[in-house]
Amino acid sequence: MILIPSLEIAGGQVVLRAGPSADAPAARLCDDPVRAARALRDAGAGFFQLVDLDALAGPGVRQLGEWRRFPEAGLPCQVAGGIRSPDDARALLELGVDRLVVGSVLLTDDPAARAVVEAIGPQRLVASIDLVGQEVWTDDRSTRSGMALGAALVRLTDLGAPRVVLTQLGDDLVEREGPDLETLDRALELRGDLELFVACRIRGKVDLEALAERAERGLSGVVLAGAYRAVAHRATV
Repeated sequence: MILIPSLEIAGGQVVLRAGPSADAPAARLCDDPVRAARALRDAGAGFFQLVDLDALAGPGVRQLGEWRRFPEAGLPCQVAGGIRSPDDARALLELGVDRLVVGSVLLTDDPAARAVVEAIGPQRLVASIDLVGQEVWTDDRSTRSGMALGAALVRLTDLGAPRVVLTQLGDDLVEREGPDLETLDRALELRGDLELFVACRIRGKVDLEALAERAERGLSGVVLAGAYRAVAHRATV
């Protein structure tokens, strides 16, 4: 089971957002995302998820300069946030990032979804589902889709997605503190051939042990939301 630290980045800084929208208040954690990733690498991480909060407002404000720095620094990564079209995907792939995480467009717009999947290719595509319980949310966590978890997994399989990350949200629509194991167990039953990852905030050893148990049943990895917060805290105590 691979552990993937996730860095939320706005205005070139690592932040921890307090709400689901692009303009939600956010606590600043580090003014250099590459330095933050290196600190996580020193703690044992080998692959990173980068969430472009600016791009949630539209591709015109995508932080392409930041994403270019990661391949140049030898830091393998996948980029998430506001990828809605083949042009969005190609602009990021040209920078040398390893994978792209794509969410709402895959679940809501069939012609665009197929075009985006074709532009990225299966080896570099990570599908994403935002969940509150087993309810699927879309449009950057602003819309209840009415789609059930099982239907979303079937749709992604039909599109040819090889892997999916389930981002488990609390009632405040930011990543849960601790995994929703009931929903995760249901997803493991329904995943078919999909590689399944889960994203949430880990509270400690008990959460990791519960997730490690599920690795034996097909859980491929965990995206660690807010991971840099713990590393930064240890560095200051």
